[in-house]
Amino acid sequence: MAAIAGVEATDAVNPAATTLAVLSAFGFLFTISTFAVASLGARHQAEALLAQETAAGEARERAAALAERSRLARDLHDVLAHSLSVLAVQLEAARLTAITEAAGANLVGQITSAHELTRIGVLNARRALAMLRDDEPPGPASLPGLVSETAAALGIPIALEVEGARCPLDPEAGLMLYRVVQEALANVAKHAGRGVRVTVRLAWAPGGVEVSVVDSGGDGTGVGLPSGGLGLTGMSERAALRGGRLRAGRSDDGFAVRLWLPAS
Repeated sequence: MAAIAGVEATDAVNPAATTLAVLSAFGFLFTISTFAVASLGARHQAEALLAQETAAGEARERAAALAERSRLARDLHDVLAHSLSVLAVQLEAARLTAITEAAGANLVGQITSAHELTRIGVLNARRALAMLRDDEPPGPASLPGLVSETAAALGIPIALEVEGARCPLDPEAGLMLYRVVQEALANVAKHAGRGVRVTVRLAWAPGGVEVSVVDSGGDGTGVGLPSGGLGLTGMSERAALRGGRLRAGRSDDGFAVRLWLPAS
């Protein structure tokens, strides 16, 4: 500004007036810039306060939702899981009584099938309660727990094999993968019969992941038991909507379910 004022004063007829005008213009611009900076700072502060208030509101809503989910989990545990556990104990007692009193093989088989279905219901109820209590939905990382818990509860040898480096998978796809394995294991317990062996294989690739549940060696006892409401058919449609595919059918010595999902 001093250089501009000097040049203008040198060329002007009235150097003092020209210098004063240049300095006045500079002062005006400086004042406007100062107000602009102050206004911008106030705007940033207001935006920060708004963001904090929004985050606080979301945190309050999240806390309320978690509290409601915990309440529902307690109610379901008191009503559903407890009732199913008692029913499983009573069915086991009825099965032992039928065996002791030399009841017909048909009656013993029906009681055994009912007991098996009840144990599956207890497992599913516990998993649903765990989902209500836990903020994160289950996914591929939850498969070891699902396999070990199912094997221990149902007395079925289940092997879990994992291959490859894990690729990104969004939560909805991870939940679908978990549900497919859960449904396939439940179907094995219902339909494969005694002596069955199961292999759950999780194969990671750069473009996606494939999970397969293959059973073998079952004698087919219990074929014809009712299936659950989840269903592999509905899951196949959901997988197709996400760009994946699900195939289920007979294998060499049993039944196989295979799901492929693309990476995120």
